[in-house]
Amino acid sequence: MNLVAPYLGAFVIVMLAFAMLSIPAIGFTYLLAWLLSFLFDINFDSAITHGVLLVLAAIWTLATINSKEGSEELSNMLTLKR
Repeated sequence: MNLVAPYLGAFVIVMLAFAMLSIPAIGFTYLLAWLLSFLFDINFDSAITHGVLLVLAAIWTLATINSKEGSEELSNMLTLKR
């Protein structure tokens, strides 16, 4: 009996949905890092840099979802209301 398969599918769906919600935060985080690279030496060739930027974007997305405006916007998006 395979108990992992249904949970793995649900996990993948939730992670894809979270990735879709994080696209604006990821874009803004990379833009901010690019602008800061003119002042500081930021190595965009390193995987660690991209990992840090993606984690910062994920934290930013979670903080936005947990705010009052973010949760209202998320509920409107999930229920397809305008």
